[in-house]
Amino acid sequence: MHVKNVTLRVGNIEKMLDFYLDVLGMKILDQAANRYSLGTESGRVLVKFIVDEEAENATRTTGLFHYALLFPSRHDLGVFLNYLLAIDYPLAGASDHDVSEAIYLLDPESNGIEIYADFPENKWKRSKDGIYMTTAAIDHASLLKEEGEYENIPQETLMGHLHLRVNNIDQAQAFFIGALGFQKTSDYGPSASFTSDGGYHHHLAFNTWGGSANPHLGPHQLGLIEYAISVPASRVEKLITRLNEAGIEYRKEGNNLYLKDINNTSINMVII
Repeated sequence: MHVKNVTLRVGNIEKMLDFYLDVLGMKILDQAANRYSLGTESGRVLVKFIVDEEAENATRTTGLFHYALLFPSRHDLGVFLNYLLAIDYPLAGASDHDVSEAIYLLDPESNGIEIYADFPENKWKRSKDGIYMTTAAIDHASLLKEEGEYENIPQETLMGHLHLRVNNIDQAQAFFIGALGFQKTSDYGPSASFTSDGGYHHHLAFNTWGGSANPHLGPHQLGLIEYAISVPASRVEKLITRLNEAGIEYRKEGNNLYLKDINNTSINMVII
């Protein structure tokens, strides 16, 4: 299982398209009425927009901490960093996580974005407790030696992971691990957990760094309103059993299962 794409409620479509097309280098893959699908030239949808003319800013809510786009190589990440500096686009941060190197940005409506490249998997530090991750200074000098021209987001780019704000770590673990079936890979103290499927360092993370009593996103607030997770067809029966045992409501339509997470954000489980 892994996150395929995210859907954002947006207000200023012109500014958002300027960023996603001109800065990130995505392409519009589909557009109908107030709905847009953006992604790579190869046709992979990474981000969807639903435009809401009544949208307003959201502050201190549960929901999106950041979504993370996985670049195919360190070279691609270095070229992108050089490009951001050349166009003077502000960075929100940059870190070495021991399993990956990451650059952090905010889009025009303050959605958090991580752009990262993994270190080779044989360099990851594994133990009986999971996969070791940390936050350290990135080797920017080495990254900036990567030469090339950034024109479009790399065609092999994937939605690497999704990181959410939640109000309760135990409830989040019960939902994402107990019900959906992800496996814990590490904890970052008592206030953040990282989960994945198939031994990856993390596909879905959640934290309470913003507090434990935040409201969920309102009906006309900007931000994350849905995300899609792929699930192999061979595992759907057990997934449905876990959802029933946990008392989680869902709706099955064709090759999709629709449900809500603990933040009341919609999930589309795409059966593959």
